[in-house]
Amino acid sequence: MDERYIDVSYDEDNGIRLGDAFRAVGRHLLVCLLAAAALGTLAFAYTMTQVTPHYQSSFTVYVTNRPANQQVTTESPITNYLGSGDIDASNALASTYAFIFESSEMVSKAVEGTGLDGYDSRVLDGTLVATEVEQKTPLVTVTVTADSPQDAYDIAVSLIDIAPDYISGIAKDSSMAVVESPKVSTTQSSPSLLLNTAAGSLIGFVVAALVVVGKDGKNKNVGSKEELEERFGIPSVVDVGELLPLLPRHASRTIGVMDADGKGLAASNAIALATSFAARGARVLLIDCDVSSDACGKALGASGAGGLTDLLLEHGQASDVVQEVGQGIDFLASGRPIGDFGRRVQDERMALLLKGFEKGYDYVVAAIPSALSDDSALVLADLFGKVFLSVRAGKTRKADVAETLRRLRLADVQIVGFMYGERHQRAGHVPLHLR
Repeated sequence: MDERYIDVSYDEDNGIRLGDAFRAVGRHLLVCLLAAAALGTLAFAYTMTQVTPHYQSSFTVYVTNRPANQQVTTESPITNYLGSGDIDASNALASTYAFIFESSEMVSKAVEGTGLDGYDSRVLDGTLVATEVEQKTPLVTVTVTADSPQDAYDIAVSLIDIAPDYISGIAKDSSMAVVESPKVSTTQSSPSLLLNTAAGSLIGFVVAALVVVGKDGKNKNVGSKEELEERFGIPSVVDVGELLPLLPRHASRTIGVMDADGKGLAASNAIALATSFAARGARVLLIDCDVSSDACGKALGASGAGGLTDLLLEHGQASDVVQEVGQGIDFLASGRPIGDFGRRVQDERMALLLKGFEKGYDYVVAAIPSALSDDSALVLADLFGKVFLSVRAGKTRKADVAETLRRLRLADVQIVGFMYGERHQRAGHVPLHLR
């Protein structure tokens, strides 16, 4: 199999991979969207009920360094009678006007002129009036921000009314003319309902995503079937109906079922697989290759009649140790443990035995020990050619799966897929209609 097809870079000590984080959010996208909707609604409600709305009214004045009695008698000021020196002086004077308009004394007088109450703190902290000087022009825009549209308008008008006399006492030989009058606002300037709601929704989504990713990152075990497929790029099967399409149609039907973590899942999966094939009318040989546990023999109640190790040691014939354990199913137990089992399965004797079994059965299914704990596992996997890795949700560690896949890849073993068991389901469970 192309090694690029298998992602085996999982390392539980290096935190959460970016791809895993996106997959975690994708699996829990509804939760994240609900959190975004909830916090967005709260932000909207809080803005509507707890935040005081503000309204603005603005006006623009033209500043000149000539007194008012020297201005041309037209509706709007023009500079036909002003030299370049006058224009430069007026531009510089605009900054002075801006400072005076923002001064707390002038703003206080303007508020007093309107008879409004409740703006004393705003006057002192300088948030009631703001100014902006247009670059390279003697234009000053004054903006009043108040708690109602009418208040903002009234204060702006009051500033215009008192400005000529008040400012002339400070900046002598200057004057101003209003080029844009204040208006009563029809919309609030702040807070923005749309912006606050969007910010609340974004915060809700991000917080929920961080919680989901953090929770997923703490879980070092295999999750859902879909997560397993996405994470390692290998299909997962839960019954024989999903498995058959993965097997080459014209290739030999020898299948190895390997433990990912040495917890005996391969035995129950191999038994379930053999049972499923037999239920479909096939003749199946089930071989237990895990001499350390004899898990298949114990599960079938067929231990103690010799087994694979006897054949490898040439102590008898296959007919002496192969047992019929069900309709269409024969069973070859692992046999008694031997110290050099890993070397024995590499001998020509094992390959010849397997070829003989292939001729007599439609399928040969083997329970293979974990490659993490048994040195014979990779040799056996290579002999059987097509390997399914046994995993169980919430039980099998992702790191064990990744390391097993890495070793199988290095041994050039064809990894067909995962045999997946639910968290509370016996691994290798076979639906009743397939038994």
